[in-house]
Amino acid sequence: MIALAFTLLAGRYHATGWDHHVNEGTVEWPPSPWRVLRALVAASYRLGPDLDRARLAAVLERLTTPPVYFLPPTAPGHLRHYMPTEGDTTTKVFDAFLAVGHGAVDPPELIVAWPELELAAADTARLAAAAAQIAYPGRA
Repeated sequence: MIALAFTLLAGRYHATGWDHHVNEGTVEWPPSPWRVLRALVAASYRLGPDLDRARLAAVLERLTTPPVYFLPPTAPGHLRHYMPTEGDTTTKVFDAFLAVGHGAVDPPELIVAWPELELAAADTARLAAAAAQIAYPGRA
């Protein structure tokens, strides 16, 4: 089994769903497989030129099967901000999020797993190196 655990230190998750505007107030939960793979690809560029990109691409290709999620409890929330624009006007910004973990003592974890997937040790190491570079799986 291959699994990625994302620790949500602030107890909030911000991620606008695909085909939605940030002011619609929707949160993509759980994160889509596309969001997870995109985060892994972006994070892999922090590893420098020594990374075998072709081999990592082959590993990520195997992660395109739908994952299984282990989700902490959530509750919806939002903030409204009035941002200045040109002149003397303001515009309202709606910032939707999920409160995650409901005040648990330990920071909540979101786990994305592929139970049927097995990788060679070198490929697992490549995936782990890329995953370690992901700062946040949602909208930072």
